[in-house]
Amino acid sequence: MPSSRQVWNKQRKDEVLVDVHDVSLGHMTKQRWNDADQWIWSEQITHESLVSIEDFQ
Repeated sequence: MPSSRQVWNKQRKDEVLVDVHDVSLGHMTKQRWNDADQWIWSEQITHESLVSIEDFQ
């Protein structure tokens, strides 16, 4: 099994209106996925993989 790397920036937090028709209700935080091309991969291998790269993708 290949070794793995750490990955950062997979998700972000966006502030969105609770109701666009009633802005007095305020905002809520939503977790959203970033595109894979925005992920940051560690240069060094950090641990033994649990799954193959093919299965992961």
